[in-house]
This record gives sequence, structure tokens and C-alpha cells, in this order.
Amino acid sequence: MIIYLYGSDSYRRSQNLNKLIEGFRQKNTSFSEEYFNFTNENDYIKFHDFLLQQSMFSFKKLAVINNPFELDKDKSTKLKEILKHNIGVEEDFIIISSDAEPPKEFEFLLDLSKTNVHKFGALDGARMEHYINTEAEKLNISLTPKATALLLKLFSNNSWGLITELQKLQFINPSAAAQDNGKIDVKDIEETLVYFATSDIRSFSNLISRNGAQKQILPALENLFFNNEEPAKVFNFISANPFLNFETLKKMADYDVAVKSGKLDYETALLDLCL
Repeated sequence: MIIYLYGSDSYRRSQNLNKLIEGFRQKNTSFSEEYFNFTNENDYIKFHDFLLQQSMFSFKKLAVINNPFELDKDKSTKLKEILKHNIGVEEDFIIISSDAEPPKEFEFLLDLSKTNVHKFGALDGARMEHYINTEAEKLNISLTPKATALLLKLFSNNSWGLITELQKLQFINPSAAAQDNGKIDVKDIEETLVYFATSDIRSFSNLISRNGAQKQILPALENLFFNNEEPAKVFNFISANPFLNFETLKKMADYDVAVKSGKLDYETALLDLCL
């Protein structure tokens, strides 16, 4: 079975990926599970071997592939053959996550009669406003209309940053101006944007968003580690930066999946981001 997740909204895509993985784990007691990122050519070889290997103890396999279309022409041709062969194979559960639609030779992945396809395009306008209020409600947060409008302005097309900001808003008391109805107002949002980060973290985040030179970024990261700043805190603050470009957002999403799957820690992810 093949499930294809694609689209520029890396947060919603990764959330759906996590739900699928958890659902597979709950339904199966005996299985093998591996994660692959095809920006590393060795991972393609590992993926090929993973599907071929036999086990005395596990009958089903879960393979999660990130960046599937980064391979050279020869390996791409072989990957196409492998995926086509595995359509309908119940023992192999393959989830592919990509930020874009597949290239022409992989368009069969969009065939709903053969694969399970989910698209996660960027949200904007009314759809993003609805998403803001829905996610806020899940976290028991009530927003004023002005607060919603500010979040829409700051995090349009950046659901990853939005969720990080909403999670911070969980832990504050509404400002005096909004306390009568217990809603989060503009002032509360403005305060959280600076409250949860030291000046060093903010400076480092700004360097990342401006694509600063490596000779500036690495010393800034070293300084954070020297001052015992929590890597997860730094990582999440950068994720909420509304000025990150698309490529950096994509990297952050890949790092987050790798961290949550146990392949990386936040400290290593931050270091790799700087290189």
C-alpha cells in the first residue's frame, strides 16, 4: 500500500503523517519500521534492502520516505519500478511525504484508484482564519477578532509558526483589556513573541531568516549552547519566525520528523541548519 502526502504546508502534512504512523502501529503488533530521506543516496539503498529483507518475527513493514524525488536518473527509474510493484501489496505500508507534486514519471502516485493521496496546500485568507480559530479551540484558547487578524497577518502560509505561537499562548493570562471575556488579545500576542526568547535566541532566529553568513550563524549557535539554552526551545522559536523562507520551513519540517522518529536530536538539527 502506498500513501502519498504532498503540499507546501509542512506542518499539516507532518501531523497527518504522524497520525498515519500511529494508526499503523495500533493496528499491527508485529512489524518493521524505518525512515528514509532520499537527499542521502545511502537511504535509497537501505530502502531497497528493507523491502527485500525477510523476518521471522515481523510480517508487515512500514517505510516512511521524505524527499523522494532527489535521486539521480538511474535510481529514480528503479524507485519508480519498486513503487509500482508495491501498489496493492498489503504487507508493505509505504508513506511518501513531499513538498511538491511528483515529477512526470511519478504521476501515477496521484492516481486515486492506485494510491491514497492527500494534498496539503498553503492556507491563506478565509481558510487560514478558519484554521487559526479551529486550532485555538483545540487548545482551549479564545481569541478576539483583532488577535485572529494579527495571527493571520503574521503567519499566513506558515501553519508551523502559527501552531508554535498558539502553544505559547496557552500559558499566559489574557491582558487586562480582554480579561472580561477571557480572550487573548493583540497585546498578549505581541508579548509572547518576545517573552519566550532571550535576545540571543531572537538574534539567532533573525540570522536564520535573513540567510546570514555561516561565519555569523555558527558563533551565534555556539553562544546559545554555551549559555545552556534548551535546543528544543530554540528550534521551536525559529519555527515560529514568520519571515522564514520556504526552503528553511521545509528543512525545519524534515528536522522535526527526524527528531520525533528518533533519528536526530534538536541540537544536531540546529547545527545542520547552520551548515
